[in-house]
Amino acid sequence: MAGKRKALKIFSVLVIIGVLLFAFLLLVPQMEKVTGFETLNSEGKSGKILVVYNPGLSSFQKDVTLSFVNGLVERDYIVDITTPSSETTTETNGYDLIVLGAPTYGFSPAKPMENYVKKFGDFKGKKIVVLITGSGSTDESEAKMKELIENANGTIIESLTLWSLAPNEEIYGISDPSEIAYKSALNLKIS
Repeated sequence: MAGKRKALKIFSVLVIIGVLLFAFLLLVPQMEKVTGFETLNSEGKSGKILVVYNPGLSSFQKDVTLSFVNGLVERDYIVDITTPSSETTTETNGYDLIVLGAPTYGFSPAKPMENYVKKFGDFKGKKIVVLITGSGSTDESEAKMKELIENANGTIIESLTLWSLAPNEEIYGISDPSEIAYKSALNLKIS
């Protein structure tokens, strides 16, 4: 009898831990992370770009986004970087391009990015690059992001999906997601 009680207690604790872990993984990625603007290459001569990205649970989205930004800086653009939140600007008159980056959670872009695009309302035809990351299945997330942007009158000039676990070389010919992002920024047709 004592062995059954002990096994039941262990099982109960494991179930509670599992539920808490599931709740953590479900809720935390959907929370806003409010940051200020960071400006890179403030003396750039090629133009000005706004980058809004949701960092996600791991560093993957941030690493990919910063690699893309490094390519833009190498091209001599001024780049303002921030995260999507209720405090993030929707004033984009001075920008030549907007880059929106989000990790995939539950087959959708992270909720703070969805909310930001909805809050934006009307991009007024502004050129947009989409950076979607995931472990390997990003088709639904990319489609939802495209739909949100198109409904907000944005003009998507490139959509880049990068995976942390699935092979990227099938699409891009190379496997390193950061290198793919960097090279994509170098080759991006902005004007």
